[in-house]
Formats: sequence, C-alpha cells, structure tokens
Amino acid sequence: MITLASKKPGQKVLELGGGDCPNPSSDCNVDIRQGEKVHFVVDFESPNWPIQSDEWDVVFSQWCLEHISWRCVKQFLAEVIRILKAGGKAIFVVPNTEAQLQWVQKNPAGWDGKGIFESASCVLFGDQDYVANAHKSYFSPVIAHQLFQEAGFERVVTRAYGERLTDMVVEAVKPTQEVQGTLVPK
Repeated sequence: MITLASKKPGQKVLELGGGDCPNPSSDCNVDIRQGEKVHFVVDFESPNWPIQSDEWDVVFSQWCLEHISWRCVKQFLAEVIRILKAGGKAIFVVPNTEAQLQWVQKNPAGWDGKGIFESASCVLFGDQDYVANAHKSYFSPVIAHQLFQEAGFERVVTRAYGERLTDMVVEAVKPTQEVQGTLVPK
C-alpha cells in the first residue's frame, strides 16, 4: 500500500475508489459502491461529481482509474483537477498495461498457482468478481503522462510500482498562478 507519509497537518486527503480498504491517511473515501468505510457514493463515469471545487489538498486513488471506461477517463481527470486546490497533488496507482503484457509473455506457465489463462486474464482484465471490477482502460507511463497533462496537471511523474513492477504510480500537481501576490487556480 502507498503511504501518504508526506501528509502535512491540516491537509485534506480525498480517496477515490478505496472501498472497504481505504488508505489510513485518507480523510474521506468515495467509491462507486456502498461500503462500511465509504463516506459517500459517486458514479465516477459521470460528470459533475457532488464534490466542491478547490477543496482537497491531495486526491489519492489506488486501483480505480483502470475500472473507468476509457471513454470517461479524461472527464474523470477533469473532475479530479476541479476538486483539487491550486497546488494540490493527485497520486494514482494504476496498472502499467505494457509491463503487464511483458510479464505475461515472460511467464507462459502462469503464476501464483494459476495457469496462464486465469493469471493473464485476471491481471489484464480484472478479477471480474463483481460487475464494476473489470479493467476498461489501457495505461503506460507515456499514456498516463499525456492524459494527466491534457487534463491540466503539471509536474507529472510516473514510476514503477509493485513487486513485479507491472504497475505504476502517477503523481501530478494542479497548477497555481500568482496574481498580485495571491495564489489562484489557472
């Protein structure tokens, strides 16, 4: 699990898609399904989330973005930048589909006690143990960088993540602009 060790006192962290296993540093956990540890439900594929603009210092999301239809990812990221404060940070953990495909090719017998069909299908397309738990988008470091920049983020950085390095962390910052000594969103 990613630790948000850099959380400063007073910072507000919103988690998207934390389900019943939210990050301990999150102040609010929003998901598409009800759950014991979910504060409220939002359809991530719809625009205009019921979340105030410029409210959050950090938006954290782990294993969520790949479950959004590729047709809605840009709209999803537009909502993320809208709800972040100027200078706020987005931290996402997503699959690196290119690295996953390489892993599948290098492990033709499967892994974790599963044959290749089940192993590869699960890693590439999600567990599919409930309707929303299927992967719907393709990500690579280049694609993630491009999507976050197009959404208006700056300082977009990706790094490999996980035991097999088949996933990645994407960090990006909502720009600020100084106008007469005051920080305002761009």
